[in-house]
Amino acid sequence: MATGQTRQRSGHRREALTAASLLVAALVLTSTSALAAHAGTRESPVGSSSLRHDVAVSSSTSIVIDGRQHLGTVRRAVLGSDFLALDNGMGSFDPTTSSFYPSFLQQLGSEVYIGSLRFPGGAAAQTYQWRRAVGPQSLRTPNAIGPDSGPSGSGVGPDEFGALLGRTGAVGVVTVNFDTGTATQAANFVKYLTGQPGSSYFADLRVGYGRRSPYNVPWFEVGNEEYARSGWRLGQAVKVGGPPGACKTVATCEYIYGGSTLFTGQRLVRYANRTAAAALSTGRRGQHFYVAEPPVVPQSNSVFVGGHPWTQVSSLATAGPWARVYAFNHSTGEATFGNGVHGAIPPRGTVLTATYVSGPHAGFVGFYRAMKRANPNIHVCATDPTWAFIEAMGSSVPYDCLQDHLYVYPLKTATISAYETRVMLVPAHEEASVSSLQRQLFEATGRRVPVVVTEYGTGVNAGPNPNQYPYFLDSLDEALVNASQLQNWIELGLPVADRQLLSAELPAPDAIGGGLPGAAPFATTGAVVTPGPQTVVEPTGSYLELFAPFAGATALAATVAGNPVLASSSTLSTGDLSVTAAVKGGWAYALVVNRNPSASVTSSVSLKGLPAGPVVTGELLDGQSSLSYNTPADPNRVTTTAWYEQDLHGLLEMTFPAHSITLIRFSLQSS
Repeated sequence: MATGQTRQRSGHRREALTAASLLVAALVLTSTSALAAHAGTRESPVGSSSLRHDVAVSSSTSIVIDGRQHLGTVRRAVLGSDFLALDNGMGSFDPTTSSFYPSFLQQLGSEVYIGSLRFPGGAAAQTYQWRRAVGPQSLRTPNAIGPDSGPSGSGVGPDEFGALLGRTGAVGVVTVNFDTGTATQAANFVKYLTGQPGSSYFADLRVGYGRRSPYNVPWFEVGNEEYARSGWRLGQAVKVGGPPGACKTVATCEYIYGGSTLFTGQRLVRYANRTAAAALSTGRRGQHFYVAEPPVVPQSNSVFVGGHPWTQVSSLATAGPWARVYAFNHSTGEATFGNGVHGAIPPRGTVLTATYVSGPHAGFVGFYRAMKRANPNIHVCATDPTWAFIEAMGSSVPYDCLQDHLYVYPLKTATISAYETRVMLVPAHEEASVSSLQRQLFEATGRRVPVVVTEYGTGVNAGPNPNQYPYFLDSLDEALVNASQLQNWIELGLPVADRQLLSAELPAPDAIGGGLPGAAPFATTGAVVTPGPQTVVEPTGSYLELFAPFAGATALAATVAGNPVLASSSTLSTGDLSVTAAVKGGWAYALVVNRNPSASVTSSVSLKGLPAGPVVTGELLDGQSSLSYNTPADPNRVTTTAWYEQDLHGLLEMTFPAHSITLIRFSLQSS
């Protein structure tokens, strides 16, 4: 960035300004004695933030950025978000125009940094059939939203996701369907997304739909949170793959090596509809139902209508009008019933169930081999971070990375102030957890297996009382937690981290207070509030933009001496301030989070081992209160404001406002 220029965001705008017109909001900059002569270059605080009355913390706090201690390159993909395909990309996609809302695209280009995008989701990926979501919009068919949910349109599919990658320059992370999909389907998905023209039928299918170049999707996950049994693994184990004694638990070997499981009296589902109501007969002719976990081992299935067994036949064509029969496809698990002429119609309102053996299913090993054959250059991640999995895989069974998800879960506190203090301890505990996982992986494999955190943030209904604070997960408080988490991922050297979520609807308060459905993380937590056409950037998106200069930079050691203690547990403490530093392109960067909801902190900030230049610029993310968030009616409650200083030469004293995030840029002298 040129000296004397900056970017100021207010709502949806970003523009270049001269130094003379820069605004300094809610940030007090006081020079050290050596710099006092330049105090007149500062602007006066303006804007709503300046009306706050913080409690000042008087301390001998000092921040030192050490340019001699390099911690490695910050990977762009660590600055990522989850992007869910369902419900029109969580309200970011306009089905009437078959395109993303213009405001959404503009915000991704200027107000929310996108280092990586994860698709099509977590739990939603476990029922996602990608072939339904490619090609002309008019020919696409729905997908189930999740394991127990109804249908969602497939307007946002792999190509729309790929278009977002291209527009933002983001890296793609794709979760393949382990629960209801196959290794072959996953491999074909890899070919569609990453194959060169002429390399396969599926690469050429993409070309035929208008995209010649492969998409930038180097990261794939086999399933979602497979430490917990889901999908076909919920049945009774019939056959478990793997050599004898390979795993300490059945669940572990099922994920690694696959197998078959028995379901007894399980309700049938419909195409893209897995709700309980989907198992009821409508009384219509020629109904089609499916088992929930295909494929089905031949001759293992029995289908019941209202609790009574019906007979499987090879064809309904020869069946009489009263024959209680059905045709069955073992590969897809589809059961087809009669039309009243050839085969009886199940009576209206009766429940249809099935007993069957689901399988055989491939495990991670089978998925890994198929996907690496499709493209040996991709990273295929396992999704069971338990020691049982790590130990069973050992050093001989390959995997390229390991998924971990870190959420803030309910904290029992009496007041909002107690919650705000306690929740800020969570990132420290998560950092210790991921660090321990990295050590376990090295001990078991003898190599550096990357940990990828593809979901992090606060779980739905895990914040304070939703009746009192319904939009806490969109607030500045949540952004402070998220920024602290991201600082840890950078310090730990993670290659990928994706916050939950990129786009999400802002529901009515009673929908939150009344309890959101368990499979609806999309109803809040969005970096960008939807639906369009007027989308709004939340603090939980703005903090990512402040990290933008760190992409591709060299991380540096940073220390905070005299840091006021915000909260302590029996094992860990956390201070008011947390700092991340890096160097890139003639600038040194420091990002400082003040996690204290009510107290500002004054600290000196200095560089060590770097040739500091005369200019210091930066940006401040802040709002009237730690609980502030943005709405379509008031999109500027929390804003990012630019500031500028000169003739500092890498030495300054700053007052960091309560509940704020500050980006500092130090110019460096050329060698």
